Amino acid sequence: MTERINPAAIAEILTEGLSRGLIVISTDYRILLWNRWMEKHSGIKESEMLGQNIFEKFPEIQERNKESYLKQCIENKRNFILSPLIHHYLIPLDIVKNDETMQMSQYVKIYPFPTSGETAGAVIIIRDLTEQILYEREIARLTRLLRGIRNVNQLITRVESEDRLMNGVCEIMVRDMGYRFSWIGRIETAGFHVIPAAWSGFENEIFFDAGTIEVRWDDSEYGQGLIGRAVRSGKTQFSNQIQTDPAFKPWRDFIHRTDLRSSCALPLNVDGQIIGTLNLCSTEKNVFHAEELDLLEEVASDISFAVKMIRDRNIHLQAEEQLRHSQKMEAVGLLAGGIAHDFNNILAIIIGYTEIMKMFDISPDNPIYGKLEAILGASYRAKELVEQILTFCHKTKTQKEPLQLAIVVKETLKFLRASLPATVEITQHLEKNVGTVLADPGQMHQVMMNLCTNAAHAMKEKGGILHVELRETKIDAQTARQIQLPKSGSYVNLAVKDTGCGMDEKTQKQIFDPYFTTKEVGEGTGLGLSVVHGIVSDCKGTITVKSEPGKGSIFEVFLPANEKKTEESQSEDSEPIPRGNECILFVDDEEGILTFGQTVLSFLGYEIVVTMNSMEALEIFRKEPNRFDLVITDQTMPKMTGDELSRELMRIRHDIPIILCTGFAEKMTAAMAESIGIRAYVIKPLNTRKIARIIREVLDGENR
Repeated sequence: MTERINPAAIAEILTEGLSRGLIVISTDYRILLWNRWMEKHSGIKESEMLGQNIFEKFPEIQERNKESYLKQCIENKRNFILSPLIHHYLIPLDIVKNDETMQMSQYVKIYPFPTSGETAGAVIIIRDLTEQILYEREIARLTRLLRGIRNVNQLITRVESEDRLMNGVCEIMVRDMGYRFSWIGRIETAGFHVIPAAWSGFENEIFFDAGTIEVRWDDSEYGQGLIGRAVRSGKTQFSNQIQTDPAFKPWRDFIHRTDLRSSCALPLNVDGQIIGTLNLCSTEKNVFHAEELDLLEEVASDISFAVKMIRDRNIHLQAEEQLRHSQKMEAVGLLAGGIAHDFNNILAIIIGYTEIMKMFDISPDNPIYGKLEAILGASYRAKELVEQILTFCHKTKTQKEPLQLAIVVKETLKFLRASLPATVEITQHLEKNVGTVLADPGQMHQVMMNLCTNAAHAMKEKGGILHVELRETKIDAQTARQIQLPKSGSYVNLAVKDTGCGMDEKTQKQIFDPYFTTKEVGEGTGLGLSVVHGIVSDCKGTITVKSEPGKGSIFEVFLPANEKKTEESQSEDSEPIPRGNECILFVDDEEGILTFGQTVLSFLGYEIVVTMNSMEALEIFRKEPNRFDLVITDQTMPKMTGDELSRELMRIRHDIPIILCTGFAEKMTAAMAESIGIRAYVIKPLNTRKIARIIREVLDGENR
């Protein structure tokens, strides 16, 4: 038997069993139906709602201008759908998600409620789409994060500098990942400050440029935030309630002004050392959760790897550049050596014949005598110039010796006058009777050149005065400690002063660091002052700097003084030129030198046998080894060098005195010559008086 189904019962089942909210209102907007779903989500019983005016019960409907949909539905018999993406909700209902209370996102349908062909009110159906919307937002968020990670990895493959990397990362964090603000801070190991290296998101806001935001990584109040904790712990730090978080008290005004609500700090670890942090801020609450932080830590790891890769590449490039520079300087040194050898031979001829004319052919009252002195003066200046070129271009082993620093200063300033612009005036004050210092001459030239060229560079725009002072001073124990000298005592003080642009305190702290430079790319390597500091320290001295922006700089070098400068001996010109009658074998591959040597030595009374060929010289000596009292040989000769010839001669006769002459010898030194058994090692060009004296010293030493 079939029973008739009661429609009212079915309606009641649908009304109460639907997973939807169901509200029926009358034409005067009073609630006629409030189902159990609405009771559950509003916490209000139907009995409390029936007969209530919906606008009075929920004034937000009118406050949010949603009442028009209900009125038009009843008055015009129109259906309406309210999307949660646009309207969010109609009836304010709270739900709890992840321990947080939030407004329900509602999909709302509004229908006219007909009775006997007339509209008796409206039916409101509410569907909860909060879960779906949150899910879609989560998918969009993860998609955004993954897109940002991809873009960061693409950036890493393109950039060649840390600055471009960090600026690019910050832009991606804001543009692609959706954070309101992103910045990367580098840490100071000495001052504990976190220095902004790059940022994006607040280009129009007062932030770092105004110096209003201070961040540190020590235990001070400014080091208690996320960044300080991340640097100290080496672990990611985050806060999703930074407007109320006590750790953010020092930056509260900035946070409220920019409406930031969530933040995280991710440490950047390069080779086991924290170099800084990647810092992200959002205007949304509860942004940083486990999944997002895991992805961001991958980004931070990629950034750290990229920084290491860039630094390693830069070290490699610097090594290549240094190798190229070294090879270039080696080539320049070889070229300079070859030129010096030939030029010294030419100078030897000029100086030698001029001296002979001056001493023996022309009387002092002859007008030509003054011209001969001018020729000699120019020749000696040319000789000094060659010596300076060799000093700066030729790589020599460090050999410390008692050195008159005044000589180095004078030579360097002579060398600089020709290369510095006319707008730079050079002045000097060198005290007399200053003690010697134990140092390598070439290295002291390097110290002077670096200090003076740096001073000149500081004055390149407006010009100025480069002033050099040299004096001897007493340093007491307290001053020695202050300027980091090993002990008190007498020191030679070299001061290089300029009237250039000067330096601030921060720059002064870094100028002796390797590769630090204030010059433009291509103008300096950043190694000059670092090398100077190393040379001075190796000599048990110290270097100090005093400077102010716009007021120039003063660099002072303090080196331990050895002994007082002796009074200048009586001029050698007043002494007679020593002569002799011994037999000398003279060997040189330069015809002009050979002719000059034969002329001068014959004039001095010696019996001379000359040859341009070292192999021929060996045969001459082999035939009559006891005929010769002395051998004078050039070092640089074809087939057999001077030192090789000397060894062969001493194999034939071990006691033969030998003088080795050279205009340039890359491999031969005075110490090496002495170890072979050579009695004297002299540098060309030599004047007549000096070669005569050296010959007598060697021969008379043999006769004692």
